[in-house]
Amino acid sequence: MKRFYLFRWVFLIFSFIIFSSSLPATVVLKMGVKELAKNSCSIVIGEVEEINKELEEIPQGEGAQVLNTTLDVRVEKILKACSSVKEGEVIRVSRVGGKIGEWDMRVPGAPTFQNKTKVLLFLSEMPQTAEHVISGFSQGKFRIVKDQETGEEVAVQAKEAKGLLLVDETSGKGEKGKEGMRIKLKELEEEIRNTV
Repeated sequence: MKRFYLFRWVFLIFSFIIFSSSLPATVVLKMGVKELAKNSCSIVIGEVEEINKELEEIPQGEGAQVLNTTLDVRVEKILKACSSVKEGEVIRVSRVGGKIGEWDMRVPGAPTFQNKTKVLLFLSEMPQTAEHVISGFSQGKFRIVKDQETGEEVAVQAKEAKGLLLVDETSGKGEKGKEGMRIKLKELEEEIRNTV
């Protein structure tokens, strides 16, 4: 009888190890603020004004479609800029995935957004469309909120990072993403300015 229980526990533990390692994840290079700043074309603070979702046909995809989410972000402050980014203007940010009616395409680790949210974004530009994508996947999105105790603005890195498998560029080792950092906005801006 004891053998049966021991076997059952060994089986459950073995099953957990096997199946938990196969959970969906998106593999990206692990990037801190310095790496994000160096590898981004633009770094902006702004407010999400509008979120649009649309199905697009994949070129040479024989009728296959992909669901894309595009955001219109009004730029309030520029910390680093490509030539197409200007304060006060609206830029378009694109990401794969989203939900329209029955269509629901989720990409593990993809950043999510809400209207009227203030954000700091590390961006790369897509030259063929003049749209931007978020550098480092959800690592490149910070939500800006007021600290309830101090009243200061703080930047909170995207919680969606939990769906990422972060690979260290030098060692090649991977680690599961976790909820991102929380830092005073002024300190984050200073770290970015010292890097770019």
